[in-house]
Amino acid sequence: MRTISLAKQLAFLCPILMLAACLRIYGADTEFFGGDDAYISIKAIQIARYGETHLLGPPSSLGLVHSPLSVYLYAIPYVFSPDPRGAQIFTGLMNTVAVGVLYLVSYRYFGLWAAMVSSILYAVHPHMVFASRVINNAQLGAPLVMLYILTGLLGYYENR
Repeated sequence: MRTISLAKQLAFLCPILMLAACLRIYGADTEFFGGDDAYISIKAIQIARYGETHLLGPPSSLGLVHSPLSVYLYAIPYVFSPDPRGAQIFTGLMNTVAVGVLYLVSYRYFGLWAAMVSSILYAVHPHMVFASRVINNAQLGAPLVMLYILTGLLGYYENR
């Protein structure tokens, strides 16, 4: 496989990331703010504004409790403002990172065309765009899953 320079890769990647970010951030204030959003936001504000510690995350539909990782991650935008639009934009930016990591994985293992096609399709997929504006546990998982795939492929194919 032939590699291209970093400048050329960025020339392909930057417009895709800009498209993904614009689609995910645009209209963040028009999204529904429901029970899960409020629960996570309240806990994140308690962490960000009052320094509280939470060892349990939001409850799941099975009666179990999720990890508090999402609450601590959502505390980052709530440090700056208690407005939930900041947290919705934070979710969109985290999902934009997932588009970039998908490009990296696709380019590294399948080539330039696969990277461009897969990242463009993921950037404009309507369900992914809509889901990346919601304050919820699962919406922060996309970049973490993509990084998990990357580390798995690095370990399996490159013995790292």
